[in-house]
Amino acid sequence: MTSQRPDLADELLRRSAADQHARGVRAHGNVAPDLEAMRTVDAENTPALKRAVRAPAGRGNRIDPFPPTPTPR
Repeated sequence: MTSQRPDLADELLRRSAADQHARGVRAHGNVAPDLEAMRTVDAENTPALKRAVRAPAGRGNRIDPFPPTPTPR
């Protein structure tokens, strides 16, 4: 599936990477979380994610918290 909003997809991936790094998640094992970094990342992510969810509706323009369930074949 191709993203209709590559800018949003890129931003979400960047935010996710920063979030996981602050929480101590590493590719080769975890380290202690950095609580101050977690607070900073959370403070930046919360309003950004709210804006993304509230973006104008339309195909690819909104994150749907309840996407349709695929029909089994």
